Amino acid sequence: MRNNKHGKKWLRQLALAAGVALACTSQPAHAGFGTAELVSTTISQIPDCLDYRILGLSLRVIWTPYGPYYFWTLHVGHTVPAMVNQSHPYLDEMPWEDYSRLLGSAYRAASEAIVHVGFLGLADNVEIGAGRYKHHKFGKHYAPQHYESALIGHPAMIIFQKTGGGEKSGSGNGGGGSSASSPEKQKTPSNPTNSRYFQGTGNVPRNNSGNAGNGNGQQQPPPGAGFLNRWQNKGSGQGQFTDQERQSLGYDETMSQIDGADYTDYDRANDSVTSAVDGYDVSTGGYFCTLPYTPFWPYYLSGLDSILWRHGWPLVDLHRIWNPLWPGPRIAPSTGTILPETWGHLYPRYGTVDHVDDAKASAVIARRGLDILADPQIGRVYWPTTAPSGVAWSKVYPEQVSCHKNIAHTGTKRIEERQYAWTSWFYATCDLDERGQLVLRIPLGPIQVTPAVPE
Repeated sequence: MRNNKHGKKWLRQLALAAGVALACTSQPAHAGFGTAELVSTTISQIPDCLDYRILGLSLRVIWTPYGPYYFWTLHVGHTVPAMVNQSHPYLDEMPWEDYSRLLGSAYRAASEAIVHVGFLGLADNVEIGAGRYKHHKFGKHYAPQHYESALIGHPAMIIFQKTGGGEKSGSGNGGGGSSASSPEKQKTPSNPTNSRYFQGTGNVPRNNSGNAGNGNGQQQPPPGAGFLNRWQNKGSGQGQFTDQERQSLGYDETMSQIDGADYTDYDRANDSVTSAVDGYDVSTGGYFCTLPYTPFWPYYLSGLDSILWRHGWPLVDLHRIWNPLWPGPRIAPSTGTILPETWGHLYPRYGTVDHVDDAKASAVIARRGLDILADPQIGRVYWPTTAPSGVAWSKVYPEQVSCHKNIAHTGTKRIEERQYAWTSWFYATCDLDERGQLVLRIPLGPIQVTPAVPE
């Protein structure tokens, strides 16, 4: 009997050791996503996310030496994939692998420097990144989690920019509608793709062979530090990357992948749009609006906004919430139940969410990060841009869920790495021919051309 007990104990220890070994060796081989996967997913979501609507007829005038020339054009609205919106616990581990490789450890170091200065040297040993997950210490009903937020210009935006259209109303630096090609000309673009509409990126690859060193045999430092320094100091124009930064991003490879992508879904949506627009027999410079954002450019990095991103109320959003017991709009599914679930609140807009489910907490963080761009507080660190007039959300990682107006309807799959990403589709409106001056606009409908984005 005694030997039998020892045998059972030995078997339990062996099983435990095997379990530990399996846990240590069975980590997922791939965590995150690449740019090619991001673009492919976004293109496949265009038919469900485009939400193309005819909003009115616009009468415009061009003044010529021979007198005024009047013409009619359509006023339309639709979404554009504008931002890659990421929620992630560690500064140097974004789910978008290519961008994480660009910023690397330099992003973490820059955030640590800001925190040490902002907390007057009292936070020299602060735990930068995800903070501590308090679930097991404080119980299942109290689990504050800290996340970082990153909003990056979406690379698929270039598809709309190259397909053409008028510029976004009021933006001033959109897309230039008069230069867009007609559908017939777009069937034979200068940089051919398998699309009957998309003209191709037109990217000319650069020779990056000289970027490995500095000419004297020494290795150059990672590009992230210089890029972040320029971004913080607004020292370079928007969208300007050095050759080394382009190489780290895989920029040329990405442009080639965009040109070679499958545009079946995109063309299907374009067929519906062109058929509806051409039926009005009015002047068009293209079929789509563009937005004044730049692919790959960071518009918000919470690590560089650490002073406010880590403090919370009352330093953050005091102008929005006077009473911390009433923190403003809820972020939750639209269930219509008597006691609806609450994932979190929009305010205060900082990096901590009290929720046991990291997939739901990360959605709250994504919503807060985007709202900082739309309604920035004095003292925030971000890249100035125009505020979106409306947003739709599609999940990119760890699951692919097509567009919804409410981010809480884009899935709740959880992963151990606690990294999540969405495409933020911004609504844009424009006249399809922006030449001259607007005289009057006659509202129509709106007339839905492609399916509306569900709640």
